[in-house]
Amino acid sequence: MVFIDNLAFELFVLFFSAALLLYVIITAYFKFSKAKKEFEGIKDGMIPVFIVGFFIFANALAEELMWSLPGSYNILFYDPFMMFGILLMSLSIAIFFGKKINSIGFLSLLFGVIIILYGIFGYNLNMTKAPQMLLGLYGFFGLAGIFAYPATLVYDFNKRSSPYLFAFALFIIFLALAGVAALALGAISLPAHLASPP
Repeated sequence: MVFIDNLAFELFVLFFSAALLLYVIITAYFKFSKAKKEFEGIKDGMIPVFIVGFFIFANALAEELMWSLPGSYNILFYDPFMMFGILLMSLSIAIFFGKKINSIGFLSLLFGVIIILYGIFGYNLNMTKAPQMLLGLYGFFGLAGIFAYPATLVYDFNKRSSPYLFAFALFIIFLALAGVAALALGAISLPAHLASPP
């Protein structure tokens, strides 16, 4: 198969999705309506979240089927990419139709653990030119996935006691760090990827 070098763009898409999620979630959190008992405006934000999630899922699926990257890089990059796309689509559909999302949060927790494992194995095998950044990227996204579960309980049941709010804050922090890691790795990768087209 031909090597299609679009990894830098995919890293930027990860940054876009993290930034978009942060914007939608934080905005909705501070617009909670006690009268309606809902996070106002969050449904509107789910439309772009679904579009980005569908793009991520479709792109990852195509790459998995074409096996465009050399060696086992397809596994390292596109398995977690597909998991993230599944989560974004599931989240957006559930919120848009007014369903509870804690089961999606639990799935996110499971995916988070697996993504951390991918990062550890990729780091141990020295699979990229920046293994520490790879580990950071996978670690932060994995931790965000893990802490997404208690964050969904805040959304579903309006749990605002200290442990839940602390977990919600950790979710926000790790998602922000994951976005920054994706942006930094994408910016570092872009010049080299532009210089070596297929």
